[in-house]
Amino acid sequence: MPMKSIVASNAMILGLGRNGEVRKARMVFDRMREKDDATWSAMIKVYEKRGFELEVFQLGKS
Repeated sequence: MPMKSIVASNAMILGLGRNGEVRKARMVFDRMREKDDATWSAMIKVYEKRGFELEVFQLGKS
């Protein structure tokens, strides 16, 4: 995946998370072929901000 697509997907994850769309943010995360450190941080941040702390532990299992 080109770097531009990773950056755009990371922004989408954060934007969806800010709007309370946690499931949609996770769908974007799951559909990404490549994930960088910023991707993982974005999804963790969305879960943490929305009170889904337990889901953070399941990210590594997916």
